[in-house]
Parts: sequence; C-alpha cells; structure tokens
Amino acid sequence: MAVANFFDRSLLSASQALRGIAPAAIQQRLETIVVELAFDDHAAVAAEGRIALDLAVRLLARLYPTLRIIGPSNPALPLTAELEELAKAINPEIEISLTGEADVRLIFGATTAEAGTQVIYAGSDGWLAKVSKVGPQGCGTTDLPFGAGAAACLGAANVFRAIFSDWLEAPQLDEAAVLSLLDFSTGASAAQGPGAIEVDIGATPLVGLGAIGNGVIWALSRTRGVSGALHLVDHETVELSNLQRYVLATQEDDQQLKVAVAQQALAAGGFEAEVLPFACRWDEYLQGQGHPVLGRVVAALDSAEDRIAVQASLPRRTLNAWTQAGDLGVSRHGFNDSDACLTCLYLPTGTKPNQDVIIAEALKLPTEPQNLLHPLRELLVNGQPVGDQFVRDAAHRLGLPEEALLPFAGEPLMQFYVKAVCGGVILDGRLDKPPLEAPLAFQSALAGIMLAAELIADAGGMRRDAMKTKTILDLKRALPKRLNFRIAKRDATTQSKCICQDPDFVSAYVAKHLTAEPRPADHS
Repeated sequence: MAVANFFDRSLLSASQALRGIAPAAIQQRLETIVVELAFDDHAAVAAEGRIALDLAVRLLARLYPTLRIIGPSNPALPLTAELEELAKAINPEIEISLTGEADVRLIFGATTAEAGTQVIYAGSDGWLAKVSKVGPQGCGTTDLPFGAGAAACLGAANVFRAIFSDWLEAPQLDEAAVLSLLDFSTGASAAQGPGAIEVDIGATPLVGLGAIGNGVIWALSRTRGVSGALHLVDHETVELSNLQRYVLATQEDDQQLKVAVAQQALAAGGFEAEVLPFACRWDEYLQGQGHPVLGRVVAALDSAEDRIAVQASLPRRTLNAWTQAGDLGVSRHGFNDSDACLTCLYLPTGTKPNQDVIIAEALKLPTEPQNLLHPLRELLVNGQPVGDQFVRDAAHRLGLPEEALLPFAGEPLMQFYVKAVCGGVILDGRLDKPPLEAPLAFQSALAGIMLAAELIADAGGMRRDAMKTKTILDLKRALPKRLNFRIAKRDATTQSKCICQDPDFVSAYVAKHLTAEPRPADHS
C-alpha cells in the first residue's frame, strides 16, 4: 500500500480541517485506517443506491490509502468490481483490503450491521439526503442524483469526523439527519421535490470547472429531462494535484482541458441538453459571444475577483457556490432588488497585499525595502521559468530538500507558486497562514451538487416560496436545523458602495433586462 501521487494536496486539506495537528501525525493515522464501503442488494439494484456508491468511492479513494468495498454476492458482484476499478483509476496505489476489521463502515441499503465497528448509514429518497448512526436509511427508486450525491458527501463527512473525532472541536456524528436539496430544509420538514424533471435551462454559462464545478457536472451528467444549452467556461487544464478533490478526474485526465473532461462526463452520462465548451476566461467568453444579455449564470469560481467579474456582466440572476475553512454553501442573487448581489458578498473591505508580496512572504523573501521585490515583479510580468537556482534558493530558505521543488523549475513564477506552495509541497507549518484554502473532496463535491440542484430548481420554478440569499453548512459538524439566511445589500452609508448601488450599473442593468427581452448567448 502507498499513498496517492497527489497525497500532499490531500494532506494539506486534512491539515486545514484539523487545525493545530501536525501533517505527519495526520498521515500516520490515515495510513493505519481501513474504511469500509458496504451495500446490500437493495442499494445495488436501486438507481439512487448505485449513484451514491459511485460518488462515495470517488470521495473515499482520494483520502484513504486503504479501502474495503463489500457488496452481496448476487447481483452486486459486478458492481463491487466496478467500484474497485474506479478507486484504482483515482489512486493506482490504493490497497483494496479483503480481510480483517474495518475502523469505520459507511453502509448504503436497508440492512442493519452487526454491533462492533463504528457504523454510518447513508441513503436517499429523491431530493432528500439521509445519514444516521442509528439505522439503515434505504435508497430511493428515482434516477435523481441530488439526494443520493448529497448522501454520499454527508456519509464521507461523518467518516472523517469518526476517524478524527479526538482532533475536532465538535466531532458529533449525525444522529438521524435529513437534508432537502430542493430548498435546503432539514429534518422532519425537509421538502421533497418532483420525482421526474422537465426543465429548460435556456443558454446557461457554468463558469469555473474546478472542484465545485466538478460536483456540478457530476450531478448534471446524471440528471434526465434537461433541455437548453450549457456553456462550459474555463481556460485551465487538470493538474495532478487537482485529483485530491476533483470528483470527475482520474489519473488519465491529467493535463486535459477541464472543459473537455466535463464535456466527456456529460456525454457519458446521457445529459440531454446541448453542451458547448469554451476553453477561455470569462471576459474572453463574453467578448466572443458579443456581450450577450445573460438570463442566468452559474458561478463555481475560486476567487472574489472572478465572482465580482461575473456579477459585473449583469446577469438577470446569478447562482453561486463556495467552500472555505469554516463552511460551504450556495447563494442566489438578483441585482436590482433589496437583497445582496454577488458582489456585495465579496467586495473587499480594506487593503490587500500585492501578489508579489504574497509570494515573497510564502517563500520567506524580504519585502522591504520595495526594490527587493523588483526581481519577483519581473518574473510575474515576463512569465519566464523561475529556473533551477531560484528553486534551490527557495528550498534552502524553506528547509526543504531541493528535489521536492526542482520539478517546478520550468514553471513561470505564478505557476510555481500555485503548484509548489498552494499545491501542498510546502507543509509542516512552514507558513504562518495557508496560501490557499484546500477543502476536502466531500466539501467541494457537496457545494457542487447543491449548485446543480439550485440550477434545476431555479430554472424549473419548483419552489413555492422565494429562497433566502445564502444556504450555509459546515460538514465538520452535525447538520443543523437552519441553513438558509437572508443577506441584505451593503449599507452604502457605512461601507464601500457596491456596484448594485451605483447609478451607472443600475441603469445598465435596467437597459439590459427591463427594456428588452434577454437575448441568449450564441449556441455556436
């Protein structure tokens, strides 16, 4: 057994979730843990069961070096083999354990486990995700991915809490939790949605195909009855380190365009709407489409700046998802109303260091006097490779072996920073503050599934009541009763004025949406 070739990034994510615990201690525990994924005939036959098991393997195989997959002999034996093959496609070095006791068991189906090992039951019913430490949750008969996918994420989160209970502030497992992916109500009042879908999403751009975007595509690829056109907008390729939390990606996807990986997944799943890939940045997409009037945009982006750029293009409606250290969630936004627009949530409030200063601090370079930053600025502007000597000097300052960083010597400075620093090579507390949030796979996947459900429910007009601005939950804790919160616009008298309060932006929005019918983006 050996850890995955992207394990440094997985360890970075676990380290950020377990603040104060040394990465070496986390790795030692992970290498001694056996996680079992078990299912019965009920789960193997039910469509929702098979959907949930697919995602459960995609989540567990990214973090745990040893996995056991146990199904009944008939008719599930082929399914067991398929799931094992999927786990190995993600981490070829994973150990598929066949004997001995598991430390934690995640079970889908209707069968009660024998007493002993810590057991987590997960299941679904259409739009409802269920997880419990008490008894079986069953698997629904629909072919919807929303409840089933969310159940896999909640189950994986409970596995994580069970394994690291002594290192978490609030490690309680879910007693008997139910989450509606229709309106994010919980418990006995969790709202069920339609068992079959017939929704026209129009021409909808999905901006960003990173970890959250992967969750969106995973869910949409399994959603039947969708018409319209989905525009995939992302200019980047899949990197090996991305496998830590990109649920679509396997080893074969390294260096592939993200839009190509997403398009292939949608085609393989039988997604019925038109799919158009755009391997470019958001501003390039807008220019290429002739700056269309946008009815709805789905944002699965990493940075505040990129989200602000999406809102500045003035869609009629913007759906957004995020992950961060404390929580994850989705938000929904108009523009010319009393609730916060997307920019309201991400408008900076104070000064922020320049990129050269951020990189210098991460690499333990002096930032004063300012002229010491000139070489870094030149590297940032010119885009030339940093070179061997730069890498050797960085390794010496950081107390790392040169061979850990030399593979990145041919990269431009920004890519060196992203791959070597943000990618998880620099760990063990050498940085006072992590340079980049790196959520765990189940966090990003759930945010993406929630965003996909948001798109379908919003486009289909499936809700009786208007949703509040934000839906927030923290998977390091048991599911709370209340997840939805209204966020008002910024108070322009006490804070920086947002673009939704700027007369020029408001006039442009009115001209776009209230004086003419929205013109969809070109499908060509």
